[in-house]
Amino acid sequence: MDLSQAPLLAAAAVVILIEWVMPLPTRYSPLALCRVIADALATKVNKSDSTDHQRTIAGFLALLTYIVLIGTLVWALLFVMPYDLVTESVLLYLSMGFHAVSNQSKDIEDALSGQQKSMARSLLAELSSIDVSKLSPLGIIKNTLEVNIMAWLSYWLMPVVLFLLVGGLASFVYAIVITAVNAWPVLNPKYNAFGALPHKFKTWFELPFTLILLPLFSVFKSSPGWLKVSLANRAHWPHQQSFTELLWLSLVAAGCKIEMAGPVMFDGEKVARIRLKAGAAPDQTAISALRHWQHRFVIFSVCLLSLFWLLANVIPK
Repeated sequence: MDLSQAPLLAAAAVVILIEWVMPLPTRYSPLALCRVIADALATKVNKSDSTDHQRTIAGFLALLTYIVLIGTLVWALLFVMPYDLVTESVLLYLSMGFHAVSNQSKDIEDALSGQQKSMARSLLAELSSIDVSKLSPLGIIKNTLEVNIMAWLSYWLMPVVLFLLVGGLASFVYAIVITAVNAWPVLNPKYNAFGALPHKFKTWFELPFTLILLPLFSVFKSSPGWLKVSLANRAHWPHQQSFTELLWLSLVAAGCKIEMAGPVMFDGEKVARIRLKAGAAPDQTAISALRHWQHRFVIFSVCLLSLFWLLANVIPK
């Protein structure tokens, strides 16, 4: 055990617990400002009368511009602050927006339990990029699960891993870049060319970590056949969406024994997408099942980090 890593392990465990108990509300997160900037850039340069090639180049340049703008702000802040473990821990906390999403998914579940479909749609609209206005209860549940598991990957798992491997700045840089990528969903015809290159970056960056960590996550809830579901549907999965997303949605479908994915609407336009485990209709308890699955992994992570920290501190120097 590398003793120099012991404080980092302890810091990670503490931040994970704090973010779980006191998540930063989405509206107050600096990532909300990043989303506003990403939306403004897209409005400015993603022109509907441009060719797909022009929009693809525009999306790449928009991402570079976004990184320069946000990077300058981050650099200016860090320039006047000591870059120590406390600062790194704060950056990790700001990168982890998952439990705010998880808490809202619980509110959606409660609204569905109370037959308040309009409220459930309203809550989901704050989290999802698709048109939720006409979703059935089944559609609300499936999209809530999809938003939840992808937020788990992008705003919990990846920031924690990057914090441990590189540091808090890496976690925060990843989170702000992913915020822009998620603001330009490639399944939406409006962004399918504009967001193509940013989305490929996200895919290839997350895929190696997914291949390592997704099997570990599957241990915490019986999910037989998730790889079979992924491979069986790979050829029919929309080319705009990544294999990474297919893997995580297949895992949820197998673990919660429910149907996932399926067609979605963007601005009144229906986009076809294959159903994973078609016919296995969930009820709203699938939302809590996924949350509890994630909570078990959070507890495992804190215990593991704490164990490594204790081992590092009892080894004679």
